[in-house]
Amino acid sequence: MQSLIKYWFIFNFRMKTRNNFNSPNIFPNVTYFTFYRQLQLLVIFINHCMQQMLWPTVQFCGAVAIIATGYAVIVFSSHMTTSMLAGLLSINIISAVFCTCKLEFGSMPRQISIKMINSWAQWGNIKYCKKFVKSCKPLSIQVGPFHIMDRNRAPALIRFCMQRTIFLVVQSRQS
Repeated sequence: MQSLIKYWFIFNFRMKTRNNFNSPNIFPNVTYFTFYRQLQLLVIFINHCMQQMLWPTVQFCGAVAIIATGYAVIVFSSHMTTSMLAGLLSINIISAVFCTCKLEFGSMPRQISIKMINSWAQWGNIKYCKKFVKSCKPLSIQVGPFHIMDRNRAPALIRFCMQRTIFLVVQSRQS
């Protein structure tokens, strides 16, 4: 498992430094097809080991922390000292950044595999490569049995937390 996680971080670093899969010297020791299969194995591993516990826990605990600290800062800011206010704001910001980074990390395989498959369009004239490319689908990490990680999950979580916090503030002011 450590080697897979280490490989994943090396992969992310290389993707951020270069995102052109048409260049032959990006991954000198690994062919494109082998690299896709290695990414596929990593996604299968993550889906089977962390699908039911990691992503839902990050989303739930992160949302609760963001909503609770945001509500406390807005409603009770007049009764708090500066250090308490700074502490709650830092907890809120750290929770939001942690959840956003984790959810962005989960959506990376889908984005990367789509880039890889689209870059293989130039190889479509070769008979067996065309069959291989058709058999490759975009890889995605699952959240529970029905949802997949995509780029919109992190902004949706932050939007949800902001809506719920504003709703709580409005409800507390009306009563």
